[in-house]
Amino acid sequence: MPARIAVARVEDQNASRDAHRDKCDRLLHKLAQTMSADNAEPVTIRHISGRAPCLYRGEESCDLRASVAHSGPWVAVGLASGCGIGVDIQVQDDRRRYRKIAEFLDLDPDAMRDKRLFFSSWVLREAIAKAVDDSVLTPHVLEPELAAACRDHGRVVNAGHFSAFVDVISPDAHLAVVLNNDSEARRCA
Repeated sequence: MPARIAVARVEDQNASRDAHRDKCDRLLHKLAQTMSADNAEPVTIRHISGRAPCLYRGEESCDLRASVAHSGPWVAVGLASGCGIGVDIQVQDDRRRYRKIAEFLDLDPDAMRDKRLFFSSWVLREAIAKAVDDSVLTPHVLEPELAAACRDHGRVVNAGHFSAFVDVISPDAHLAVVLNNDSEARRCA
């Protein structure tokens, strides 16, 4: 099951949500080109409120699954064939109420003492929710094998039908990518 991700900075620090979405769409198009046969019809992207973008070739949905995320000046996109994908990126912002987020996500209290662990846990949980096409409001228990990805940055961790990757991409930005190898992964209608 091939998958590709792309991460980029939006140059304008005050860029609008639409500017982030446009950047994500351009990255998704580039990734789709790299994952398609030479003679494949180009993909079009349709946005459905509150859901991952859906990719189509003509009027038919294609077998590519997409996930997008943005935080601060960063955008991240992921594209996978034959499985679900979840991508999340988060920039540290000391104005946010992290304790409330940690409580909401039911994070280990140790995570609050270690910002790197806190953000790694946060992005991993959001990426898992996206990979299973679920709400981030739905609690997902982090299996110990997956939780290891929060401590072992830069390596792929496999657990059950998930493959997870977590890393720090800049001093203040954390990235997680999760593949859901379950054959029942969401398809666009």
